[in-house]
Amino acid sequence: MTPADPPGPAPAQSLRSSAVPPAPVRWPRGVTAAACLTFDMDAEAPILTADISSVTRMTPMSHQAYGPLVGVPRILSMLGRHDLTATFFIPGYSAHRYPDVVRAAAAAGHEIAHHRTPSAWTSAPRPRCSTSA
Repeated sequence: MTPADPPGPAPAQSLRSSAVPPAPVRWPRGVTAAACLTFDMDAEAPILTADISSVTRMTPMSHQAYGPLVGVPRILSMLGRHDLTATFFIPGYSAHRYPDVVRAAAAAGHEIAHHRTPSAWTSAPRPRCSTSA
């Protein structure tokens, strides 16, 4: 070993592992592929995080609301017709704003996963919403 050599095991040795590889996956008879269906239901969350003043502008708000109000029900219907389940990634803000859509997806047997909170996109102020009608 010379002063220029890094300390530690030789590169080839450092790549060796004592872990036991998992057994091969046994596919059901006739099945040759798998798919993971995931959907992001961001709705207005990223728009409001980028520019909170968008809350007063009809175009971006109605555009972003289309997903949870129209798109997700269509997706749920299609998944139901084909007896498929999926994962829906939903920001906390969107889940709070569209709780019935989230409940419908969960009731249909789909996995609900937290996408992120608005503060994760930027340090912009968090939008406020009310649960009272």
